[in-house]
Amino acid sequence: MGKKIQNSDSIGLTDTKKDKVKEEITEYKQFWKDKNYPSERVAYEIYENIITKKNAKVSKAIIAQCLSDILLEKFKEDPVSTKTQILTDPLLKYLVNAIRYGAGISEVNE
Repeated sequence: MGKKIQNSDSIGLTDTKKDKVKEEITEYKQFWKDKNYPSERVAYEIYENIITKKNAKVSKAIIAQCLSDILLEKFKEDPVSTKTQILTDPLLKYLVNAIRYGAGISEVNE
């Protein structure tokens, strides 16, 4: 999604961009499945080839915008469960604390 925003004349994620990205993600997933890549390898491929690639690097701000869009969609579907999952997942603790710090929030009511 980040590349679609970064290389675009219009701001944000349009429905057309989202549909195109979903198609690309499906293709990537099939490729990785065909290669029998474990989740760690898939994460590496995403980081190395989508986020840090010199010619097609996507900014952290764009990635954050995409993440917020995904989280907002999930939150609209099931706000209580989504909030609980985010706030209790040990792998997201650093991110949650960074957001809290940046927003000047010391605690979030769970």
